[in-house]
Amino acid sequence: MGETTLIGLFLIFAAVVGLSDLRDRRIPNWLVIVGLATALFGRAWSGGVGALGSGVLGMLISAAMVLPIYRFRGMAAGDVKAIGAAGAFVGWPFAPLATIFVLVAGGACALVGLAICRFKGLGLSEAMKKRMPYGVAIALGLGCFSWWQLQSAPGKGFWVFAV
Repeated sequence: MGETTLIGLFLIFAAVVGLSDLRDRRIPNWLVIVGLATALFGRAWSGGVGALGSGVLGMLISAAMVLPIYRFRGMAAGDVKAIGAAGAFVGWPFAPLATIFVLVAGGACALVGLAICRFKGLGLSEAMKKRMPYGVAIALGLGCFSWWQLQSAPGKGFWVFAV
């Protein structure tokens, strides 16, 4: 599996996560499992055992970074699992940065949501009861991360083969 194929699958995974959460307000386990299996298989195929280990470490780090948010009900379990699968795609050392992109996108989406609620005349307490589909923030954050990666290292490869 080539670098371009794995990047394409990563972006498709991110888009389907966002669309699924937007439409159904949930990220199904089958989607996370397929994404995680694709990430780990693709990394092993492309870069061997070292790249596979990098993917596993990326998955663990990304999921661990968002567990406190899950603990305080800031996101659902499907969001944590999807971010972990995304961490497997990008691997170590890029997983923390990709997760930060997702968290910044989540903050931006929350601010937009609050502004919309304010525009509709809802108070803060009513606005806080609304559930934001975090999968949208995951898709936006991962898309921005990918764009930033491509812009910051032209001709030097991409995160797929980072070991």
